[in-house]
Amino acid sequence: GAIMIWITKGIVMVAGYNGFGQATAVTIGWVLLRDMANMIFVIALLMMAFGTMLDIESMGNSKQLPRLLVMAVAVNFSKMITLFLIDISQVVMLTFVAAFRATAAGNFVKAFGITDWFTKVANGNTEGVFVETIIGMLLAAVLTVVATGVLIVFLAFLVIRMVTLWMLIIFSPLAFGLSVLAKKGKSYYDKWWDELVKTLITGP
Repeated sequence: GAIMIWITKGIVMVAGYNGFGQATAVTIGWVLLRDMANMIFVIALLMMAFGTMLDIESMGNSKQLPRLLVMAVAVNFSKMITLFLIDISQVVMLTFVAAFRATAAGNFVKAFGITDWFTKVANGNTEGVFVETIIGMLLAAVLTVVATGVLIVFLAFLVIRMVTLWMLIIFSPLAFGLSVLAKKGKSYYDKWWDELVKTLITGP
């Protein structure tokens, strides 16, 4: 029961986390990958220039320039774009966390009915109900273990979600940068969006 209460407090803390943009890994990693993505645009522009001069369609042409410029801007604002979408998801999630926190960890023990099993023991009224008391204690133990297991999974999921969002912010410049390259690069861009949307939705 004490472990369950401790895990519940951990869930409230992790679920209420909203400092994705200030994390050290994000601050350093995003800058590095932004610079790398900008290099991709330089290469893409050079290929486009040669493609236009030599009239080689596969290397690109001036028609792709507007899209290239839009994505170049998106790369440098990728962190802001990603954090904006995360904030929308967090507004919904923090609404649930507020209700979750309001119940207080100890109330979960009562909500699961665990305290009811120990009522007679707490009152010292064990005479004539020894078997019932033993059965009640065993059921309470099983219920506590199951509830604790569920909460551990929940906590692990939220931690994984938090780390995943860090990684998605860090790799956002590269995702936007690859989108201007051939179909293979575009597929990574699409995968990044799929992962971001999935992670944002599953939190709330």
